[in-house]
Order: sequence, then structure tokens, then C-alpha cells
Amino acid sequence: MKNNNNQGIPFVDPLSKDSISKSAAEAVVKAKDASEKVVDIGNKDDDIIEIESSKEESDEKLDLVINLSNKYKFEGDVIETLDLSNLKNLSYKDVEAAEKLYFSGGNFAPVSELTATYCIVLAAQGCNYPLELLKAFKANDITKIKNAVSTFLLS
Repeated sequence: MKNNNNQGIPFVDPLSKDSISKSAAEAVVKAKDASEKVVDIGNKDDDIIEIESSKEESDEKLDLVINLSNKYKFEGDVIETLDLSNLKNLSYKDVEAAEKLYFSGGNFAPVSELTATYCIVLAAQGCNYPLELLKAFKANDITKIKNAVSTFLLS
């Protein structure tokens, strides 16, 4: 080893045969030590933590009832919440109809499920209110609806 500075720090040429051999030997020893430290936990029930996930729990986490920021009056009723839980019951024909309506308006997006227009069309089918009513909602409520529908579709 050579000492190239005055601080006493040895310089080792990383490309020298001695350095490569020493590094390889150290790597083998470290790998052997690591493999000896692996512990077999066996089949002890108290060592295993089981995490169960059920479909019902994930559905509960997906809140399809939206608290609207604004109140809307429709056919004598005041609408403060929008229940989109019927989205779960939509069929292929419903999605196809929503796509036809979406694309007939000249709309296009690489992922239509992320657009407000497409999501509002599906939301109208999922909440049993007319599309024209949802189109009259304020932007903040439209965004809440779009986010809920997108999350539902992509989850």
C-alpha cells in the first residue's frame, strides 16, 4: 500500500490483483455469515401473522355516498347527498351506453374513466338522477363525483 497524502490514510488501487482478491474473499465470507444467520421459523402458529382481506371490507372503504358542497333543488326535493351505490349494479350495456354518449359528444381521452364528462354520465346512471341535473352541479361537486366514480372504476 502506498500513502499518497500526509494524513496517514492508505491508498489502495481498486484495480490491483490484491484488492480484487481481497474484496472477493470478503464478499464470500460475508455471504457465508449471512446464510448462517437465516433462521427457519418452522410452522409455529404464534410466529405467523395472518392478514385477511375480504371483498366486503374493501367495498365499505369505498364510499359511494357523496356529501355535496351545495344544495340542489330538483322536483321539489333538496339534494344534499348523492348516493352512487348503484354503480355496483351497472352492466356492460350501461357502460356501453355511457361510452356512446361520451364519444358522441366529440370527447376523447386516453383513459376516459378519469374524465369528468364520462364519470358524470356513469354517475347519472348510478344515482338515478337525470344527466342534465348533474350537469347543472357546481364544479366542486362535479369533481367530488368524478373522483368517486373514477376510484370505483379503477379499484
